[in-house]
Amino acid sequence: MVEHALRTRPAGQPGPCIMLIDLDHFKQINDRYGHPVGDEILVEFAQVVLSLLREGDVFARMGGEEFCILLAHTRASQALEVAERVREFVAAHPFQTSAGVVRLSLSLGIAGCDAPVQSIDRVLSMADQAMYRAKQGGRNRTELYCD
Repeated sequence: MVEHALRTRPAGQPGPCIMLIDLDHFKQINDRYGHPVGDEILVEFAQVVLSLLREGDVFARMGGEEFCILLAHTRASQALEVAERVREFVAAHPFQTSAGVVRLSLSLGIAGCDAPVQSIDRVLSMADQAMYRAKQGGRNRTELYCD
């Protein structure tokens, strides 16, 4: 879908943006409550994120506790608004599990947007670098990769 968004981007239009999301300290949740509770959280997390996205945004699990959102035709400022809406909502949301309420925070990295993107590998690498800056900066934050 990213490659399609890259190929079909209308001239003069922004995007696509790629947002990578990592659930902070998710291993500790699995270790403390067990993998079945971790799975409950992942399902509810996906439902929460899908409810916050705009029509046309694409949400996918990359693996483990890492997710990706494709924001086609989106400027950096719009992508930051979406990311912050997701981050703030998740931080405030009480995730109901069989072990009780669990709280989450997210580290998010955004790339692409206003700059021309040549390949999916490059934009994913840039988003990954931004996400790790968010983690290194204290977690529960969003970082934008700018060339």
